[in-house]
Amino acid sequence: MQNLIKLIAVLFCLYPLVGTAQIEFFKNYTNNGYDFGQGVVQLEDSSYVITGSSSSFQDGAAQAFLLKIDSLGNHVWAHDYGGIETDWGRRVLYKKNVGFFIAGYTNSMGNGGYDAYLIKTDEQGTKLWEKTFGKEGWEKINDAVMLADTSIIMVGQTDSGTSGNDDMYIVRTDQNGDTLWTKQIGTSGEDLLTSIRILSDTSCLIAGQKYIADSLLNKAYMIALKNDGTILWEKYYGNNGTYCFNDICIVGSEINAVGHREGLYSGTDYYVVKILPDGSQSYEFCYNTLDYDAADLVTSYGSSGKLYIGYSYENSTTFPVGKDFYIGRFQGNLNFDNFSFPLANVGDDIGGQLISTSDGGAIVVGYNTSFGSGGNNVFAAKIGPNDLYPQGNPTVNTLVGLHEISNENTSIYKVYPNPVSDMITIEFPESFSGRIEIQTMLGQVIWSQKQNFDSKMQIDLKQFQKGNYFISITNEKGEKCTKRIVVN
Repeated sequence: MQNLIKLIAVLFCLYPLVGTAQIEFFKNYTNNGYDFGQGVVQLEDSSYVITGSSSSFQDGAAQAFLLKIDSLGNHVWAHDYGGIETDWGRRVLYKKNVGFFIAGYTNSMGNGGYDAYLIKTDEQGTKLWEKTFGKEGWEKINDAVMLADTSIIMVGQTDSGTSGNDDMYIVRTDQNGDTLWTKQIGTSGEDLLTSIRILSDTSCLIAGQKYIADSLLNKAYMIALKNDGTILWEKYYGNNGTYCFNDICIVGSEINAVGHREGLYSGTDYYVVKILPDGSQSYEFCYNTLDYDAADLVTSYGSSGKLYIGYSYENSTTFPVGKDFYIGRFQGNLNFDNFSFPLANVGDDIGGQLISTSDGGAIVVGYNTSFGSGGNNVFAAKIGPNDLYPQGNPTVNTLVGLHEISNENTSIYKVYPNPVSDMITIEFPESFSGRIEIQTMLGQVIWSQKQNFDSKMQIDLKQFQKGNYFISITNEKGEKCTKRIVVN
C-alpha cells in the first residue's frame, strides 16, 4: 500500500509536467485596427513575445508592437513603439537579463522614406532606446539574429544609391545599437535578403534572391558571411524561371531552404532545396502549378530531424479571396509526410515566422482577415509535441490589453473608484481638452466624448454590463493614457 501511495504521489507530481508538454492553441489578437503578426520568440518559462505592426494602439498610421502571451496563449501585456507614421517590427530577439530587441523599419523618423529600425526594451517591454539606419531611399529589414556578444545583424533591402531597383542590405550593430558595419550588395536588377541564421560562432548564413544579368532573371541566392562582413562563399540556385528563398533552417550539417519559382508555368511554384555546408546542392524539388503555391517558412522540431514547412497557396479549391496557409510535416529529402495543419479561412492567411519550441513542438505567428473587429488580426498557433495541433477556429483575444500606456504617465490622471458600480470620476491636473473613450476588452468603443473638461468629470456606468473595460484619455496633442477599470 505504501508503494502504491508513493507511485500515486509521483504520478501526481509528474502530471503538471505532462500537461504542460501537450499544450496547443490557436488564437487571434485584435482590436479595431489593422494588425499584422511578424515575429515571435519563446522565453524560459514557455511564454512568448510577438512583434509586428498595428494601427489598433493609436488612430491613424501603424506602430511596431510587442505582445507577451503566456504558455497557453493568454494576453499578458502589450506595448507599441514608433511615431506618427508607419512602423514595423519584423523580428523580436531576446536575452535574459538584457531584454528585447525589435528589428524592423520605420518612416516616422530617420533619413529616407523608410529606414531600418532597431528598438531596445527591458524585459517588461519598456522602451530604453531606438535607432534608425539608412540613407536617402528606402531601407527595410526582413530578418535578424543576435550573436553571442549581444550584437545584432539585420538583413533586408535598400534602394538608396540605386537607379530604382533594390539592393541587398545588411547592418551589424553592437548591443547599444551603434553601427559596427553595413554592407550593400546589388546588381542592375532586383536583389533582396529574406532570412539569416547563425552558421557558427564566427559566421552566418543569409538567403534571398539576386539578379543574374546573363539570364535576365532572379535566382535564389545564399551567402555565407563572417561576422565581420567578409564573404566566405556565395551560390545561386534554380534553373528556368525566377527563384527566391523565403526562409532557411540549419539541421546539423544540412541547410534546408524553402521558397518559390515564378514565370515558368504562368504561376508561382513551391520550391525547396537541401544544401551542404559548402553551398553545394544535394536535393531540389519544385512543384509545377498554374496557380499560386509557395513555401514560406521552415523550422526543425523535436529531436529526430523532422521539419515543419509553412506553405501558402491560392487556387479554385481555396477559401474565397486570398491565400490559404498550412503547416506540413516533412522528413528525409523534404518530402511531405502526410501531416498538415490548416490555418485557412476566408481572406488572406499569411505566416510571419515559424520556430521550434522547447517542448518539441512549434509555434507560428502571422495574420488573417476572418476574425475580430479589425481589418487584419494577429494569429498565434501552437503545435504541441507529437504533431498535436488545435482543432477548430481560433479564439479572439485583445491585442491592446491591460497595460498599454502611450506617451503619458498614468499618475497624471486619477480614475476612481475602481472597481466601480455606478459613477466613475476622472480627475485632471488642470483643465483638459481632448477625448475620453470607454472600450471593451476587444477594443469596441461603447462611450466617447470629445470636448473641453474642467479639472474633474464623472461618467455614469450603471448601464454597462459587469466586466473589464478600458478608459482611454487622449489630449489635444495626441498623447494617450489607457487605464483598466472593472464594473461590478
